[in-house]
Amino acid sequence: MESLLLPKEAGKFIAENSKDVFIVDEGVKKVAEMLFEKRNTKELDPTGWKLLHELNPQMMNEESINWVFVTDTLNFSFWSENDDNKCLIKYKGKLHSGFWSLC
Repeated sequence: MESLLLPKEAGKFIAENSKDVFIVDEGVKKVAEMLFEKRNTKELDPTGWKLLHELNPQMMNEESINWVFVTDTLNFSFWSENDDNKCLIKYKGKLHSGFWSLC
């Protein structure tokens, strides 16, 4: 069995070999700039991140890390091409769509 690829190498392999997946360099740059600007904010701090949305994990443990990994992996399944076709889930009296409907 071949060794596992690290994320950077895996992304490069996918981008070079996939017919349906591609990387937009300008998008990568924008995300990098956004993350750099937010590097010292609560949004990127585990303590503050859980306060940003009621459906974020409230405990910072291995289960929370696994939850984030699974939901982020499946997130694309809940994107809708238009507002008329959204997946809506009612939880505690509030409607959630997209990523939050998965949570």
